[in-house]
Amino acid sequence: SGTTGGSGLGLAIILNVVQNTLGGKIKISSVPGSGTVFQIVLPKTAPIRDSAQASPFSVKDEAPISPAGLEMTRSG
Repeated sequence: SGTTGGSGLGLAIILNVVQNTLGGKIKISSVPGSGTVFQIVLPKTAPIRDSAQASPFSVKDEAPISPAGLEMTRSG
């Protein structure tokens, strides 16, 4: 569409979700003057993540949402 002025975070966020969370890939092809095509390729099933590699659901320096949230943060 030719519009500009975005933060530039959209592709980085999508890349992180597709590759690290869903185990997929993003393919990009671009032709000057014609535009860019993004293909997102996902596996049929999401990969099983090791709990040690799972992302935290809250940040420890913020007030806990609930006592259960605090306990989950402390345990790991």
